[in-house]
Amino acid sequence: MKQFARLLENSTPYKSLPGAVLARRSPLLVTGLQNIHKAHYIFSLCRETGVTAHAVTSNEASANKLCEDLNALFGEEVAILLPSRELVFRAVEGASHEYEHARLRAFGRILANDIKVVVSSAEGAVQYTLPPEVFLARTKALKPGEAHDVEKLAALLVSAGYARSDQ
Repeated sequence: MKQFARLLENSTPYKSLPGAVLARRSPLLVTGLQNIHKAHYIFSLCRETGVTAHAVTSNEASANKLCEDLNALFGEEVAILLPSRELVFRAVEGASHEYEHARLRAFGRILANDIKVVVSSAEGAVQYTLPPEVFLARTKALKPGEAHDVEKLAALLVSAGYARSDQ
């Protein structure tokens, strides 16, 4: 990865970006780059400055592609997609909640601080979500062999949006 970083060291357009990131002058806009170069710039900035980036694209397909490019270029999961919700205006039996699970996974990774780049479409970036403190309060990691109070666990699940029912 150091080879990729060295490629940008002498790039005039890139040189001013790390200082702008550290000075919190945002948002930053770099134009004229091909997709793979966008991934290179974004990850190099994150690596050099130590900050986590939120890259916003025009649509879901380009967000997914940028996320894939970042992860492929650096050989590890450095980016995570924050998907947008697919709106359905009529009742559908068995509607998928896959996007909700993906968003919750992304929020968990963000709060765990183990991701370098969050990628979303503009639509996904502006969708309502839980504040971090509420998300953390309604999250519980369960491990094999642990004992938990069933009533407290049920109350936590109900507060997280589940409906309690008898089996």
